[in-house]
Amino acid sequence: MVDVDELIVPRHPDDKTWTDMIKRAPCPADVTYYGGRHLLYRLPPNSSESNDTGLTILDRLHRNELIYVYPIRGKYMGDPGKIVGDMVTHSVSGPIIHSDKMCIMPVTVGGNHHYRRTPLKMKSNTWILDNITLKYSDLLKRRIAEVEQNLRY
Repeated sequence: MVDVDELIVPRHPDDKTWTDMIKRAPCPADVTYYGGRHLLYRLPPNSSESNDTGLTILDRLHRNELIYVYPIRGKYMGDPGKIVGDMVTHSVSGPIIHSDKMCIMPVTVGGNHHYRRTPLKMKSNTWILDNITLKYSDLLKRRIAEVEQNLRY
């Protein structure tokens, strides 16, 4: 099983790339970084079954209805040449965090796809089917196979 986790995923049905997602985001042109809110996924409730795709990100298709406020467990992507402060895992610390050059994307545009084998204790026990990652299935499998092939040499 290959683990591709905690990455910002374009969520609009017509978007497949980060560039598509950024163009769709309702953000000013001078944005320094884009934040993706935390979306927690797991296997279907009361199930140990998976789609057996070989990729965990394609098997975890049920999302908790709770969506954290950014930056709690969120991720971001940005231009390191424009960021003032420290780039850390979940956010940017320092003066830029409250700058107008930050854009938190609506969840309909992009979000931090995250899963756990044992889910975090959540304030909600409601899980909804959200199979947004399946639109990337063929591409992810192909690219990961290419990486695995290159690692053999």
